[in-house]
Amino acid sequence: MKDLSGKTAFVTGAASGVGLGIATALAQAGAKVMLCDIEEAALAKAVEGMKQTNADVDGVRADVSLKAELKAAAEAVVGHMAKCTFSSTMPESAADSPTAPGPTLDGTGRSASI
Repeated sequence: MKDLSGKTAFVTGAASGVGLGIATALAQAGAKVMLCDIEEAALAKAVEGMKQTNADVDGVRADVSLKAELKAAAEAVVGHMAKCTFSSTMPESAADSPTAPGPTLDGTGRSASI
């Protein structure tokens, strides 16, 4: 992965699995990373584990299937870390949900620039 120093990423589903892998790779490439997950305890554990590697990370709890919570999480990222690139591991089926962010992002509900 190229050097991402000076960049900020917001990764959903970041407490475990693919999301945590994406967050870890971005942090290792030098990006500031805001982890987001619905599971608060798992999120706290993931953030703490990444901070132990000196990664510049933080976490925000949100249910990204709810527009209001996703918007609040995105605002927390911008307020805390500045402009960012939004990266999501939201499954296709969730993106098709009537409560998915849809047009407020890139039309898919999965990724966009904020």
